[in-house]
Amino acid sequence: MRLSSTTVIMQPLDTTKDVSPWPSTRGCQLIAIYFLVEALATIAWWIGILNVDSFRRIFFAESIPVVTLYSLLAGDVCFYVIGSLICAWSYARSFSWSRDALCIFAGATGYATAFSIMQGFLTGSGQIGVYLMILSFAFPCLLLASYWPATRAMKK
Repeated sequence: MRLSSTTVIMQPLDTTKDVSPWPSTRGCQLIAIYFLVEALATIAWWIGILNVDSFRRIFFAESIPVVTLYSLLAGDVCFYVIGSLICAWSYARSFSWSRDALCIFAGATGYATAFSIMQGFLTGSGQIGVYLMILSFAFPCLLLASYWPATRAMKK
């Protein structure tokens, strides 16, 4: 069979692997470890916040009622802890939807970072929490930015 230049042969996409050239297998493993540590650190942080007053005062102003912290807990567990674990699992297995999970996690992290910055600005306390949240937000943003060259190359 002779193929002309306009003939297109469709091959199924292997959806078990990421189609972008980045990250490498080793990179995926390191990213998975980061997200696993992020989830465990967040759990430890919440245990400290809810149980140790002196630890809570490092991150939150005394004027913030404890009930406010409880209202933040559900969102943090759903999006930050579970989101970190989903990202860790997706990168450990190199799933094609790892970038999608990362986008959701980055959005949740951005929201938590914005809350932390405003809380620090309005109360004048909790700067350590602000700095930690900015660092936590920087990693998913840098990771998402690393996908852009690969995405442009795939579209050409």
